[in-house]
Amino acid sequence: DPDFLRRHPGRATIEIVAPTQYEWFKPWAGSTWGKRGADYEAFKARLGERLMAVLYEQLPQLKGQVDYMEVSTPLSTAWFADYERGEPYGLAHDPQRFEMDWLGPRTAIPGLWLTGQDVMSCGIMGAAMGGMIAAMGVAGMRRMGPLMGQVMKGQHQPRVAPSAPLDPLAPASTNPSTSKSSA
Repeated sequence: DPDFLRRHPGRATIEIVAPTQYEWFKPWAGSTWGKRGADYEAFKARLGERLMAVLYEQLPQLKGQVDYMEVSTPLSTAWFADYERGEPYGLAHDPQRFEMDWLGPRTAIPGLWLTGQDVMSCGIMGAAMGGMIAAMGVAGMRRMGPLMGQVMKGQHQPRVAPSAPLDPLAPASTNPSTSKSSA
């Protein structure tokens, strides 16, 4: 949100992602989200307190400054994303993952490329890197190398920036992002 700091001065968000064991949550497996009972909520509260203690060890200035905290568990992820055991980031994160010779952006199907977290590594940065590797694979290093050099130096500027909001129903010639430009 590029406007967040203006609208909420002095505020920020933090996300803590911590490893856990699915077995800790098995007593509540198959239950309905939001209706798992007081013992589950108490367990989540204890986990949240432990995570916040670690946060305050690292950033003590935040103690007393947190307005809201929520704990999500593998059961939450299983409920919302339909991952069998609540895996938040796709493939298992073990050494064997990086030995999979098929794990990459190029497929055996001509013209079909993969991108996202499991192409490279896990999480948000893994997804970003997966997108970059797929783009480099499609365009080739001859084209992408100089562009990536400019991006890394902060020198690249987009060729066409829409001057008006994109209208998905308008003909292509009237959309600023699809119009031909001499820029």
